[in-house]
Amino acid sequence: MIMPRVSPFIENTGTSRKPGLTTPSQGATITGERTPALVAAWTERSLPAFAPSTPPIARPAYHINMRKSPILILLATTLFAAMPQVGQTAPDFTLPSQDGSKVSLHDFRGKWVVLYFYPKDGTSGCTLEAHNFQRDIEKYQQLNTEIVGVSVDTPDSHKDFCAKQGLHFKLLADTEKKVSEQYDSLMMIIHYSSRNTFLIDPTGKIAKVWTGVSPAKHSEEVLSALSTLKK
Repeated sequence: MIMPRVSPFIENTGTSRKPGLTTPSQGATITGERTPALVAAWTERSLPAFAPSTPPIARPAYHINMRKSPILILLATTLFAAMPQVGQTAPDFTLPSQDGSKVSLHDFRGKWVVLYFYPKDGTSGCTLEAHNFQRDIEKYQQLNTEIVGVSVDTPDSHKDFCAKQGLHFKLLADTEKKVSEQYDSLMMIIHYSSRNTFLIDPTGKIAKVWTGVSPAKHSEEVLSALSTLKK
């Protein structure tokens, strides 16, 4: 006689949820109570000899073999794009600025560029970070350096932010979030730009990267790195 085998899944009968019993030969489910005797019978017949007391491990019904799922692999690759590293050429892009003009990264070739990503116009941390860049703007000019900010805000939002805060450097509107993704600087949940900065040399290569920066002291960090790199 073929002994019933306890299924690792729960059968939904519509009125209550009961453990199911499955016959190995037919795969049919028999609704009933999981008695100690049946569990013991299943264990004795099904488990290997070297682990008689180990309970069976159920494979989830939603298990998917990732190696056979190219769509999931492509999705993971898109969500977790690699951040550009020191020594690599900075990915080029073109975005609208606060005055409506189109600005491309290659427009700054021959100068150092502080390309900084920030979450949102008008928030306390972003305002402090922008104020400090503006405060030190003459020092950056003496070092042949341009400040370029990027967030997912609109050009109009940037225009208002610059007017209220007295900012005189370019803020670019990455409303489609493509550039933030390109630089691995897009938050996964709320889809704001992350607070990351890329220092780009006059040849267009990345010279230094900061991630998760502190707004209060970041401009000083960048100026210090510039002074060291230009020696």
